[in-house]
Amino acid sequence: MIEGLIAYLVVLPMILVCVLIIFYWERKLASFIQDRLGPMEVGKYGTLQPVADLIKLLHKEDIVPAKADKVIFKLAPLLIFAAVFAGFAVIPLSPSFLPAATSMGVFFLISIISLDVIGLLAAGWSSNNKYALFGSMRAVAQIVSYEIPVGLTILSVVILSQTLNLQEISIQQGILSSTETYGGFLSWYIFRTPHLFIAYIIFFIATLAECNRAPFDIPEAESELVAGFHVEYSGLRFAIFFLAE
Repeated sequence: MIEGLIAYLVVLPMILVCVLIIFYWERKLASFIQDRLGPMEVGKYGTLQPVADLIKLLHKEDIVPAKADKVIFKLAPLLIFAAVFAGFAVIPLSPSFLPAATSMGVFFLISIISLDVIGLLAAGWSSNNKYALFGSMRAVAQIVSYEIPVGLTILSVVILSQTLNLQEISIQQGILSSTETYGGFLSWYIFRTPHLFIAYIIFFIATLAECNRAPFDIPEAESELVAGFHVEYSGLRFAIFFLAE
């Protein structure tokens, strides 16, 4: 019980910090490609802009549409966040600390993250908004389609490592190894087995599509669907969507 609480207190802030850092660099990279500065006002070089955005979202009014299915509308963001957050339970953080030690880590990770499509469809349908419904249907179709190449690329690593335990896979690549048997980035599978470098490229592209990030952000096409499946969400619930993505 105590170990589970410690794992929860460690993993949740880690996710939040990672999201803020990645979101900042994503906006900086997009602005560089588009020949503009990007975030520059809050903090040095705009480093605190994601924090300011998060605080702003938490202070926004939480609006529930009058004709929405209120129960499902409120539960959908929690379902999506729970599915994504539960996946971090099997990711090893150090040689001695794994939030949930299991020999089926890869299988659990793929299975639990796939549940977020239920939350996406529920969010679009419960909003009673045709744009939200179209966006959720696009998102679900895209995620389900790209789960096949993601699963096949992960399977190629499992075949080489002969295990579904993420801790053992990490040790075999020298990432969390405490001995000198493995070590250095040259022990990663993408360097030890050349064809896995191609698999990694496929995995990277497919995960971008699963996360609905550019250039695979068709479900959130602002020009035609306003904001996709979360168009009716605001405040804390929108922040949960933002964190889960």
